[in-house]
Amino acid sequence: MLFFNTVTRFTSRGYARVLATSTNDGEIFARIIRDERLRVIENGVDIDKYADAAAPTRQPTLIYFGRWSVNKGLREALQVLRALRARDAAWSLTIAGREYDYRAADLHALAAEFGVDEAVRLVASPSDAELRTLMHSASYFICLSQHEGFGLAAVEAMSAGLIPLLSAIPPFQKLAKDTGVPLLLKADPTRAAAAIQALHERPETDHTALREHARLQARRFSWRTVVDAYVAEYERAAAPATARSLI
Repeated sequence: MLFFNTVTRFTSRGYARVLATSTNDGEIFARIIRDERLRVIENGVDIDKYADAAAPTRQPTLIYFGRWSVNKGLREALQVLRALRARDAAWSLTIAGREYDYRAADLHALAAEFGVDEAVRLVASPSDAELRTLMHSASYFICLSQHEGFGLAAVEAMSAGLIPLLSAIPPFQKLAKDTGVPLLLKADPTRAAAAIQALHERPETDHTALREHARLQARRFSWRTVVDAYVAEYERAAAPATARSLI
């Protein structure tokens, strides 16, 4: 933080506009930029890549996709799966993404430790097409991250029609507040599983409506929408100083 509070603070004075790509980043930069030059424009998301890829009807299947790092809460997701299977043995979990802190062997060992190995599918480094296929068997996206800047994968999941089941960290709280889609889970696996099971047992029509609502809400993060905000900020930065004060 020494570099940020000294060098970054000084060099930031040379910019007409500073754009933060998440509320979390905006709060950090607000410590050194205390004027109208700072604006938060949250990340644009490719909402077409996985559009409508989720299972068309409700399935007792969770999917996580993303980096296999410790902070993503994969251990906690396996504990939630164990609690879910204590209620209904039909529940399963697909973990797809890039090996990082965890290798496939590590996750297999964790799944075996929690007694859910037979219900866990691991797919390392899937292509976009392969990930779409995996999503087609799932109804829920689970991510119990300890921290996130924005939560891009959760929005991609929404675009697919997956219902996000998320940890209650600030970026996910904001996503839930803004869209009304994600279910924020308690840290206790048993309580988290109870909330998921209650959601899953609602009428099929409720699930269909929530699935479509998730897809609709994902559109607000589309690059087609976000790019206009960026263009406006570049135009403001490029305008003469006297004109900028009027924009």
